[in-house]
Amino acid sequence: MKLQVILHSHDNKLWEINYGRFTISSEDDNFRISVGDYTGPEGWDVLTAANGQPFQTFDRVASDNSAHVNCAAERRGAWWYTSNCEGPNVNGVNFNGEHLYPGTGIQWLNRSLEGVDWSRYSFYHVRVMIKPAGSGRRPRL
Repeated sequence: MKLQVILHSHDNKLWEINYGRFTISSEDDNFRISVGDYTGPEGWDVLTAANGQPFQTFDRVASDNSAHVNCAAERRGAWWYTSNCEGPNVNGVNFNGEHLYPGTGIQWLNRSLEGVDWSRYSFYHVRVMIKPAGSGRRPRL
């Protein structure tokens, strides 16, 4: 399968993130993620760092979480976080742009890039799309 993420800012800018390879394991294996073949803006490939990580929710934390915290609760959104709760958070709180709570907004990056501290910026809208790997058709927005 392929994964495409479209990030929309509050001032109508778009960032397109693509992974040519995307798999999720079974529920028994905590829905672990594997991505590869990134194409998109330079410096925005942050999901690769979560390869092999389980999907975390408010009520379900994998037993091999080395941070020993509920990343979904700490970051206010379920997702595939690294073992130290880093990574994108597309299910976070919409703070309407810049905010004071790093890592809790709707975010993709957790560092400064392009003159913006993205850990303190909440995107307006994020679209996550999955399609079969053999599909050459572009998803409709």
